[in-house]
Amino acid sequence: MTLSQIELYNIHKTRIGEKEAQSLTDYITGEIEDQYKAKAQIVATKVDLAELKVDVIRWMIGMFLGQTGIILGFLYFMIRK
Repeated sequence: MTLSQIELYNIHKTRIGEKEAQSLTDYITGEIEDQYKAKAQIVATKVDLAELKVDVIRWMIGMFLGQTGIILGFLYFMIRK
């Protein structure tokens, strides 16, 4: 048990009894751990963000080159005629 669990247990022990306080403390601790595990899978790591940054830069360069090609092609077509 951690310090916060002991404090929670002591607070409830005087009001609802030892057995019920232990059960309640175990339940609350289990719920907190379950919520932490569920949210830990969603959180992006530094590696994830670095990979995303590289992908965004690649897409930006690709779009820039494509857009430049279209503009140059349009200008060539307009000047030629």
